[in-house]
Amino acid sequence: NKFETLEEAVTYARKGDTVTLLNDIDLSAYPYGEYALFDLTDKVLDLNGHTITSHNFGVIYDGYNYTIKNGNFTCLENKYGIFIGDGLCDFDLNEGIYLEDLVVSGGVNIFASNKVHLRNVTASTNTATEYYAVFGDEGSEIIIDSGSYTTPSTKGHNLLDNCGSDDDASMVVKGGTFIAPEGVGITSSSANLTIEGGSWNLD
Repeated sequence: NKFETLEEAVTYARKGDTVTLLNDIDLSAYPYGEYALFDLTDKVLDLNGHTITSHNFGVIYDGYNYTIKNGNFTCLENKYGIFIGDGLCDFDLNEGIYLEDLVVSGGVNIFASNKVHLRNVTASTNTATEYYAVFGDEGSEIIIDSGSYTTPSTKGHNLLDNCGSDDDASMVVKGGTFIAPEGVGITSSSANLTIEGGSWNLD
């Protein structure tokens, strides 16, 4: 089946289906804060080497047991390039999410989603941004398996961060490459971060 828009394709896709992009997608019609929810439950979104462009906090990818892979995400404001979240805020269902082989211009933001794996993701922030390469919002459980995570900015406080254990957020780094300029830390003192591996230019 072929569809004119990503919205239609995601809506009509069934459990186990793969939605494959045939061209770049511009989702900038959704403004900041008035976001669209794309429910990818039990589906695969294959960008097929293409790019999805959106505003910061304009689009949220929702659901559980899904994969987004093989392409690029760009934020027009050079802030978070992709938002993973729980539209119903039930916290329990949103799990088993895989982000694979992606290049994200801006950071990755994850909210209220459990067991979100980042595999071969390249996330880099803009030189002027105060955002993080990966940020875990309330109720997030993030596992970084591999990839490259960088920030050239000295305005941001840290390379990685989350809301901390008080908000039931956690991040585990098992592998990957992490680079930030002098004066930028790995994370904040309140973050719930465990480092088991990876290559770091930070102490």
